[in-house]
Amino acid sequence: MLLGGKKGKKGGPGQPKAGETSLSKACREKVKALVGKTIYTSGQLEKIIDKQDKEMMKDELFAIWNEEVNGVKYAKNSKICDVEDEKTTEATKTETKLIETLNSLKIDGKGDGNPEPKTTPTISRNEFTRQVAQTKPNGIVNLGNTCFLNSVTQCIANIPELQTEIACFLDDKVENLDFPITKRHPKFHRPLLNVINNIKSPRKGSATPKDLLSAVQSEHKQFAGRRQQDSHELFSCLIHSMKANEEGTLRVSLMEHLGIKVEKVQKKPISAEVKRKSKEMYLSNRVKFPACKYFSGKVCYLTTCFGCGRINNFEDNFSALSLSIPVKGQLGILSQKTKAVATSDDNSDDEKPELPESRNNSKDEKEPKGADMDDLEAAFLNGENPFKKAENEVSAKKFTIPESSGLSSDDSETDTDDSLTDSVKDFIKNQKINRNMMENCLWNLHSEEERLSLLAKNLSVYGCLVNNSRSEIMKGNNMIDCENCKSKQLASRQCVVKELPEVLVLHLKRYRQVVSGKSARLVKDSSKINIDKELEINGEKFILTGVVEHSGALNSGHYIAVTRSILNPDVWYYCSDSNVKLLSKLSTVNPYMLFYRKVKSDEKVEI
Repeated sequence: MLLGGKKGKKGGPGQPKAGETSLSKACREKVKALVGKTIYTSGQLEKIIDKQDKEMMKDELFAIWNEEVNGVKYAKNSKICDVEDEKTTEATKTETKLIETLNSLKIDGKGDGNPEPKTTPTISRNEFTRQVAQTKPNGIVNLGNTCFLNSVTQCIANIPELQTEIACFLDDKVENLDFPITKRHPKFHRPLLNVINNIKSPRKGSATPKDLLSAVQSEHKQFAGRRQQDSHELFSCLIHSMKANEEGTLRVSLMEHLGIKVEKVQKKPISAEVKRKSKEMYLSNRVKFPACKYFSGKVCYLTTCFGCGRINNFEDNFSALSLSIPVKGQLGILSQKTKAVATSDDNSDDEKPELPESRNNSKDEKEPKGADMDDLEAAFLNGENPFKKAENEVSAKKFTIPESSGLSSDDSETDTDDSLTDSVKDFIKNQKINRNMMENCLWNLHSEEERLSLLAKNLSVYGCLVNNSRSEIMKGNNMIDCENCKSKQLASRQCVVKELPEVLVLHLKRYRQVVSGKSARLVKDSSKINIDKELEINGEKFILTGVVEHSGALNSGHYIAVTRSILNPDVWYYCSDSNVKLLSKLSTVNPYMLFYRKVKSDEKVEI
């Protein structure tokens, strides 16, 4: 948990802040001639533009700002001309591309929407100002250490489809719902939508999240007061409460649709058929509500017993997937262990390297002895499944069929054998599904060289995602109580993503426990993690729409958001509470949370 809320010291009146530039002498003179005030930075000019009420004056100031910051100026014939030379900055190229994108939309309504790159972009000054203003989000007022809320809200607001569907939900118009909605008053949807609308409004001015903060504080007491808080915890609580509101509306609406009286204790018995039908309708319609639709993923924790090879599957839902940051000192373990096992026959007395194990491992419990236990551990860590091999290749037992089935472990595993009961067939089928998930997880889809490259060289978000599905050895106090072996056993555990949400939110665990003697403390991990603008997982593509960054120490600091322009993927905005600036390089951001939107199969996107 990273707490945030404090702001850094402000610079002097003539010193540009982060994301700002100093104005040239010619620019300062032009501004002074128009407003009678001397300014020095692009940020001061932006504030003057925002506060300006006269549209003509605002246009003139915006033209000066655009020419000074981005090198784009207006000709007398209202055509936008590019001014480029050998010293053209990246920001200039970004703004030029934005102009071409806006022009390709044919705002006069006569075009077909296809870009015409060879023609000179033509757009009125007022229209250009309005379009650029729409892409730049408004800031959010800091109500007192509320940057943890502001940063997350900026990233949520940068998902246009979510904004539309929340509005439809509040108007009782959920798309493709099988029954009408009973009017409810969700506690979180309305204040969140109000903040999003203000952020995306073409009218300049910071949004105030007072109602949203009050709703969160009334439901989750840990956010009461003005203390510094964690943005990931805030996001989890907010989405959980929104889902609860939606599920409550769904239950009441469904009961009225089926003619069931809504009461705390059902006095009339409900038939089994009505229960079955209501459950089916509930599950099929739940995913049509905003928060449930966009932030519902599922992971499987697959635990494999080393004694019998049986795989247990525990499924869990998530709104944000938490990823550990690999520790640099353990990156070479796999390579060392693989080489050690390969030479173990000739050097059986050689010292073997330490294996990765569960974080809370202790050696108080005695581990079961076995001549081939090291081979099993190495096989799991190297992405293999030894229990799929023949018995003569690995001296591990096949998984044991439950005693209640009356089938011994030497019998056939095939689920097409007529001698097997339905329960045994289901058991074997589930084991095969679990094995298939393990074999096709991200960790096992990469070779050993690729894994070491992902984790050791230029660690990225994708590398953390791959590392999340790495096998973890359960030993010592963490050995499992195997129901099949009826004793404590060594085991491996893997986390596999089963279902991906429409918006994949990744949370990097930037804190770890450091043990010193008998004491332990948490420290912040400030390792540089490179940001992937695009991810491909299980055949699904995701593009980055927003990032939350934390600066400062573990118990104090400040949160900012970085959001992507909807019209141009190369334009990024740095949002620090009410201060919103263009960001020149995304590579300067060290992420804490990342928001990825799933790309539709027929959608074309530029990365």
